[in-house]
Amino acid sequence: MGILFGLLIGLLMGAGTFITFAAEDPPAPVTVQITPSPSPSPSLTPTPLPTVTPTPDPTPTPSVTPTRTPTPMKKPVITLAIIPSPTVTPTPFSSPKPTATAAPTVSYSKSTPFDALFSEFANKYGVDVNLLKKIADCESHFNPGVVSPNGLYAGMFQFAAGTWDKHRKAMGADPNPDLRFGARESIETAAYVISRWGAGSWPACSS
Repeated sequence: MGILFGLLIGLLMGAGTFITFAAEDPPAPVTVQITPSPSPSPSLTPTPLPTVTPTPDPTPTPSVTPTRTPTPMKKPVITLAIIPSPTVTPTPFSSPKPTATAAPTVSYSKSTPFDALFSEFANKYGVDVNLLKKIADCESHFNPGVVSPNGLYAGMFQFAAGTWDKHRKAMGADPNPDLRFGARESIETAAYVISRWGAGSWPACSS
């Protein structure tokens, strides 16, 4: 009876339980050692990390700047008008003639053997007859053949040879210096010089 009870208890308690009974002894205290069944270790399955798919950056769409088409400017139309140049008729150039210095009116009443020549050439060249007489009297005392002491001046108006040559050529007359001794040629040449340049050639006798 005791053995059966022990077996029953053993079956109830499960494997690993040891029950000791003493045969035909009074029941002793029963020592029960319960070995817990090892709990199965849980199998840890690692949770896979989610795969992060990078989001691609959006491709920038280039902004299109509208191209401004310039409005073509109209080129000005230049019309060339050809203006004919006026025909210029050149004015004939004339050599300026020296202006004669107006000789002062001279009061001279002396009579000479050459009065007719003085009057003739004074009228021809428009000079004062008394001025002609005064210069001739001052230079030579009306002597057509006089020569200066230095021999450079001769005739009634004491012309130098070079001066005589220049004035006679300007008159279109014979420039021979010997004609200084002729009363006619000397008086006419003096009247011509006074009409063109005044009496400045005889400064000591004309004032």
